[in-house]
Amino acid sequence: MNAESLSKIIITWSCEEEDAAGHFLSLHDRQRAEQLAREGLKVAEAPAASSFPEERFVCDRAERLSATLESRHAVFGLARDVTQRQLPFVLVGVLAMLGGVLSDPIGPEGHINLLHFPLLALLLWNMGLYAWLGIQWVVSRVGPHARAEGGVHWMAKAGLAISQLNLRVIQRKHPEETQWTMAVLRKFFRLWSSLVGQSVRLQGVSLLHGAAAVLAVGVVLGMYLRGFVFEYRATWESTFLETEQVHGILSSILFPASLILGVDMPSVQLLAALRAPGNANAAVWIHLWAVTCLLVIVMPRIVLALIAKHKAKKQLESLALPLDEPYFQRMLAPYRGNGIWVEVLPYQCRLDHAFAERLEGWCLQLFGNNSSIQTRPALPYGEVEYRLDVAHGIPLRALIVFDITTTPEQEVHGAFLQHIQAHVQDWPAGGSLLSVVLTGTYQQGIVKQRQQERMESWQRFMNIYGIIPLFVTFTMDNDDFLKQATEALWPVHAQEAL
Repeated sequence: MNAESLSKIIITWSCEEEDAAGHFLSLHDRQRAEQLAREGLKVAEAPAASSFPEERFVCDRAERLSATLESRHAVFGLARDVTQRQLPFVLVGVLAMLGGVLSDPIGPEGHINLLHFPLLALLLWNMGLYAWLGIQWVVSRVGPHARAEGGVHWMAKAGLAISQLNLRVIQRKHPEETQWTMAVLRKFFRLWSSLVGQSVRLQGVSLLHGAAAVLAVGVVLGMYLRGFVFEYRATWESTFLETEQVHGILSSILFPASLILGVDMPSVQLLAALRAPGNANAAVWIHLWAVTCLLVIVMPRIVLALIAKHKAKKQLESLALPLDEPYFQRMLAPYRGNGIWVEVLPYQCRLDHAFAERLEGWCLQLFGNNSSIQTRPALPYGEVEYRLDVAHGIPLRALIVFDITTTPEQEVHGAFLQHIQAHVQDWPAGGSLLSVVLTGTYQQGIVKQRQQERMESWQRFMNIYGIIPLFVTFTMDNDDFLKQATEALWPVHAQEAL
């Protein structure tokens, strides 16, 4: 998966999500793209093999739909182009070099204060930055941290602004179509930032490190160029520091450079002679500070730039589609679920026919249309040793349904949960468990506060067994169910292979 293919998938994703009814991207176009993608992969409508190339199918389908979309709405192509553009390092490097060379930090008088050397501020700034990066690295090793998206938030805003300006000024359309297009653009840049933001941020970090190194080289180069036509004189003055203290400070900073250059650090006596109004030719000091700049700024920044670039490249090469998102689950449901058996086990609650059908429809989207679903009669209170009548060679998905009006008991509900957990965990063909708590019956006659207390009670109860409960209402949105169900699957690794 490369960045361009992902951008086509995301623009298609955004268009379809914001146009579920097919007003601007017709259902016929979508079905045609799906059919051509299947034909290109040489797969039937319901493939028998479980090795259906999902990512290739999604990419091929998006390739066709994005071409259709961009032929009708050129702004979508512009939005994708914005995400693919990168500032060329050559341009940034040339600007940084010119900025460094043209700057004249010493000034027209040509006197260099050794305690206020022009490069000292750059050195201190970079050393502070290294300390901050070290702290961040330690913090990231100590505990989990959220994905960094803030760094590219402004880029997404800029891309959105460019696309919307193009839409308003150049591609004027009907108000409804314009409203839809803008909603698509907002969703596109939001999704792009969340999926590719970290790698884009690392690319920017690499560029900034490289530019900082070039800027420092430019400042040093500018000093040397001016040194051919101007004489720089070294001096120093201080209200609080004596000559010995100044010598100690400068020696600690410039000692590595003196070793590399093979020159001795100026003595205390020489520094005393340089104290204002005394001064001397600054050539040796410029050499020492230039090498120090190379050691402290240029080389570390180049290393940091290469590290960030390598990380960005690895992340871009390992881009993967979030196939557990509801959009992809719905799209891939017809090609998933071959050989999977779903057991729906209502415990101490009866499901009416309409809700049972809806629950089975959700299961088909979650586990695949080719899965087999069996909704059992309500299990009575006290049932613990329930026997799963499923062949061990078939992948098992157990869905337990509780009613929020019942009070969870460890000796009954807990024992039943542990029994099913043990079966699922040891299932030879692989298994997963989803625990559903119906809240619809409770909403009809009980105040909201009491319902919240019940939900918290079931939450605490399920947490004992390491399970995330899925609270379901009769009117729950399909996407909400799919998203929450994917996160609530037990064990956790079951989310990786629905």
